[in-house]
Amino acid sequence: MSTKHVWLTLATLAVGAWAVAASAQSTVHLYIYDTHTGAVTQATGPMERDPYNASFSNNGKLVVHDLTDTVTFAEQMLGVTDLTTGTTTELGIFGDNAVWSPNGKQIAYGNFSEWVNSGYDPNVPVQLRVIPAAGGVPVAVRDWALDPSWSNNSRRLAFLDTNNGYIGTLGLDGTETRLDFDPLGSYDGA
Repeated sequence: MSTKHVWLTLATLAVGAWAVAASAQSTVHLYIYDTHTGAVTQATGPMERDPYNASFSNNGKLVVHDLTDTVTFAEQMLGVTDLTTGTTTELGIFGDNAVWSPNGKQIAYGNFSEWVNSGYDPNVPVQLRVIPAAGGVPVAVRDWALDPSWSNNSRRLAFLDTNNGYIGTLGLDGTETRLDFDPLGSYDGA
């Protein structure tokens, strides 16, 4: 084998190794669009998972979002990105569609990982959970609910009931209201 072929082979192996390392990093990023200036700024730096479904903190300096692994399809995590540094920190919890409360004190999210890991056991519920924004232990506030949205006073959550397909609201004091709006059509025929 000639020297030319050896170098070409090494260069090909090096490019292949770089491509594998590069594919482990996300090519999906969050961007901020300034409605006053029209400027678009990349908000997230290099990370191993793809960020989706961002929600701003009340001070506008942080976003909470999903972290999805599209390479190994590991469970979806939640992360927080600091918009001043572009640094993303995993929260160490599995979840989906996290939203920051308007008062900045809590983050609500849906969690279906235990249900999926159980093999979709109907005795293991999908849960709507709340965690302090500063970190801590998540609290399940309702079973069989996803897609939270906060009220302006941070005391109630709108949610989608996953069993019956209706929209409802839940007070952090435990009061619940079923709305007449049924986005998915009734499963129970009502």
